[in-house]
Amino acid sequence: MLALKFIIGILLIPLCWVSFATFFLLFKSEASAGAFFHIPEFFFFLVGGIIALLIFRSARRSPALMWLYVAGHELTHALFVMVCRGRVTKVHITATEGGHIHSDTNNFLVSLSPYFFPFYTVLSIGLWALVEWLFVDFSENQLFWLYGLIGLTWTFHIAYSIRVLQHQQSDITYNGKLFSYTFIFLINTLVISCLLIIASPSVTFASYGKEWLGHFETMRGLIPQTSRWR
Repeated sequence: MLALKFIIGILLIPLCWVSFATFFLLFKSEASAGAFFHIPEFFFFLVGGIIALLIFRSARRSPALMWLYVAGHELTHALFVMVCRGRVTKVHITATEGGHIHSDTNNFLVSLSPYFFPFYTVLSIGLWALVEWLFVDFSENQLFWLYGLIGLTWTFHIAYSIRVLQHQQSDITYNGKLFSYTFIFLINTLVISCLLIIASPSVTFASYGKEWLGHFETMRGLIPQTSRWR
């Protein structure tokens, strides 16, 4: 199984490059035109991200933040077990010794999910929608707080994911390093690309898809074609 995942990891490398190139060029184009800096959504997202980085830099080893990360990590495992129709029997969370879950299901989605699924970002969006549906009709000006919260939680997810991936992780060795890193990189690139599209006044999912296919075709053209002897 690890040999198969290694081969899949190799095949994912071009997709990682195409996705990153598409994201980078679209972001560069939007930033050069100043489009992002004219919209409040991006400004509040950026402020939230900067606050998360400042907190991470100054207090990343604090027990409270470590517990918060471990809780999100293990609950994401548990969530994906249930998505895969498995059963979770125990969730153990500590700030000092990490955590673990007991379940009857494990696959690459379950084991790698905490590194590509921004648990607190999804939780924040879900709670905001629930409060708005049940209690408060948020105004457009109040909605900017949600963008700041998304920037804060998503940057928290990325910062701690990078930190823990610098150390040996059983989630990674279980699936093989090449497959794990390429899959995590690909999904996170697609997630930030989606956030870029939502925040952008000009980039759409259709234009992103067209740009992605264009880069993919360019990469295919760089691969030497094998000729057949007649």
